[in-house]
Amino acid sequence: MKGMVAAPQFISIHDTNILFSHKDENSLETLINNELETISNWFKLNKLSLNVKKTNFMIFKNKHTTKHQKEINIHINNNKLEKVHTTKFLGILIDDNLSWKSHTSHISKIVSKYNGIIRKVRPFLPQESLFTLYNTFAVPYISYCNIIWADKNNSHLESLFLLQKRIIRTCTNSLWLAHTEPLFKQLNTLKIQDIHFHQLGTFMFNSHHKLFPTDLSLNNLFITNASIHDHLTRQASNFHVNLTKTKLADNTIKIQGALLWNSLPQSIKSSPSVSSFKTNFKKHLISSYISG
Repeated sequence: MKGMVAAPQFISIHDTNILFSHKDENSLETLINNELETISNWFKLNKLSLNVKKTNFMIFKNKHTTKHQKEINIHINNNKLEKVHTTKFLGILIDDNLSWKSHTSHISKIVSKYNGIIRKVRPFLPQESLFTLYNTFAVPYISYCNIIWADKNNSHLESLFLLQKRIIRTCTNSLWLAHTEPLFKQLNTLKIQDIHFHQLGTFMFNSHHKLFPTDLSLNNLFITNASIHDHLTRQASNFHVNLTKTKLADNTIKIQGALLWNSLPQSIKSSPSVSSFKTNFKKHLISSYISG
């Protein structure tokens, strides 16, 4: 929910979210409305008001679900809330199927725009300056929260990768259909899929070495095989990977992060600091690119 305002100081509180879950739709509707009534009463007691016009709700569902869904009516202060299929939260467009289609499309438009700008100034600037423009204007959008939306479950990622390759060709003044792996290697920059792995690997390094703030409960998100059984095997120090029943669960950070960490060479996992891990892992990823 969004749009809380504190009177009379007019302090705004945005991007506040509440999550509910229930297997039964009727029970879910009742649960949400009862809880929102409690929240509304708390607002009133604390002299807060809710901007209902900026408040909405979303029903997350499996994109393969064909069962007809009940129309859920959510109210607060006798005002019916709008149901949306896509919403922006902390700069990320989230859709009710968690397909990341809207967000990927949004980033693609931005990268395409900057590719056009770089192409126009290309005759007047050296490659180094063009690459600086790419890192300044395109990379922040490609990298921001990449760990969340650029996983292998995102079937819309290929179109964005094609745009990334196009802008890399522009920066290097390469032919339209030039093979891009040598260009990524030449520029020492990561492909969008490897940015995802790099962020995921960094997350795992922080979790493994318990570098997250203690109140986030992320330091104990993963357990080793040694804590499950006492067999002295080469995989004893690896993170334990739980069996999953759905593709959605298989693509979570808890599963994909453990699989990635277990696959890394020990020399990278034993890096003495986060910064050295990032450097070593980036070198490892780029080393797999084909040279020209």
